[in-house]
Amino acid sequence: MWTPTSDLVRDLDLKRAALLPPADRPVLDARALIAELDTERAADGTDRLLFVREDGQDVRFDPARLAALVAEAWTSARLADDQAADADALAPFLRRIVGDVLDRLVALPAEARLSFAEVVALAEASLLGMGAVEVAK
Repeated sequence: MWTPTSDLVRDLDLKRAALLPPADRPVLDARALIAELDTERAADGTDRLLFVREDGQDVRFDPARLAALVAEAWTSARLADDQAADADALAPFLRRIVGDVLDRLVALPAEARLSFAEVVALAEASLLGMGAVEVAK
C-alpha cells in the first residue's frame, strides 16, 4: 500500500546512499563497462554525437560521462536496497541505457544539436522505459 510516509522514507534512503563517502561505495569503472559499445555509429560519416554547451560551443558527447552518471545513480539505488552493487550486475544495465541513448542520438537528423540537459533527458526516458524509476530520480 502506498503512503506518503513510505515514499519519503524511500527517498531518504536513496539520498543517504547517494551521499555515502567514496570509501563506502564500490569502485565501478563505467568507462570500461561500456568500452565495447560502438560510439562511431553514424553511417553517413556525420558526427551525430555533438551537443551544444550553454556557451553555444559544439562539444562531442562522451558516452563515458553519461555512463558514470547512470552508474552512480544505479549504485545508490542498489545500496539503498541493501543489494550488492558490482560490475557484473551493472554492466548489462549500463550498456543497455547508454546504447539506447547512442541509438537515439545517431537517429537524429545530421543538423540536430541537443543540449547536454536534453541528452540527460534521453537517458532518463530510457531508464523510465526500463522501469528503473529509482535510478532515473
